[in-house]
Amino acid sequence: MSDISFQQILSKTIIEVDNNFLEKIWDSLEKHIRREYVPPLFSDYTIILTEKGANRKIIEKSFEETVYFSNLSIEDQKKAIDKALKENGLSEDIVRYYYVKYFSATEWEITVFETEKDNKIEKVWTVECVYKNTPSEDGEFYGIKVKLNKYDDNSIDFKNRMAAKYGIYNMSDYARQIGTFALDLVNAISYYMQHYNPDVEYKLIKVEEPKKSKKKNGNAGYRQKIVLKSKISRYVLSDETHKTNIDNIRIYRKIKPCWYVRGYYQHYGKDKILKYIPPRINYRRDISKTEDLQPTPNRYLIENDDK
Repeated sequence: MSDISFQQILSKTIIEVDNNFLEKIWDSLEKHIRREYVPPLFSDYTIILTEKGANRKIIEKSFEETVYFSNLSIEDQKKAIDKALKENGLSEDIVRYYYVKYFSATEWEITVFETEKDNKIEKVWTVECVYKNTPSEDGEFYGIKVKLNKYDDNSIDFKNRMAAKYGIYNMSDYARQIGTFALDLVNAISYYMQHYNPDVEYKLIKVEEPKKSKKKNGNAGYRQKIVLKSKISRYVLSDETHKTNIDNIRIYRKIKPCWYVRGYYQHYGKDKILKYIPPRINYRRDISKTEDLQPTPNRYLIENDDK
């Protein structure tokens, strides 16, 4: 288990995203992240997910069941929700922090930080993830194990608060939902960044060959250590960047001496060991690899179709 503090995860490469952007790209990515091995983006980084207006919606939903609230004007309803937010020390948005740490190319951990009592941000969930080199009987090629980062004397209080605040009583099912969402979130961001974001650059790529390990895992007992460090410290994914990367690109020209090829997985050997092939630099045939060249982000030339 990764023993890391909230202050430490903020010093890692940051990827900021909000739920509106995530919902917009989710339909196009879901089929990939559920059916494909999504390679790691970086070996450790932090996703900051902002659910805009989430606390306001929760309070409004709880108030809607009262006759008093339903009889208020729209303006007074807004004031009542504002008052409840202030009294409970809550902002309108819910912000969660997902720290991602790869222990090998096929084993990683997601630590979820949330705002708890007294507006303190605490480590709440740990999701252990593993890719299997062969799918299970139900077709899943990944496994997750979810742990609540609470001492026994606090876990009961936490469960009671979850029941009172969200109407959640089956913590086992809820933990599974937390784990599945965290896995999907990391894979969705990884897939999007590696396929659609032209600004991903690496300052360090170090990948070892798979080695036999005494520890049992889903990859026939083989582990492959990786180090993937980003050159950029913070990425922001929004509607604006999405439009720049995809929607506004109609006709483009790309003439570059070299470029990054994203990482991927491949099977090999009689045990079908899952091996990670890291990102690399490809050169044009007429360019010597001995030249001191580094890939630059894609820049698109948008041509006007109305000419």
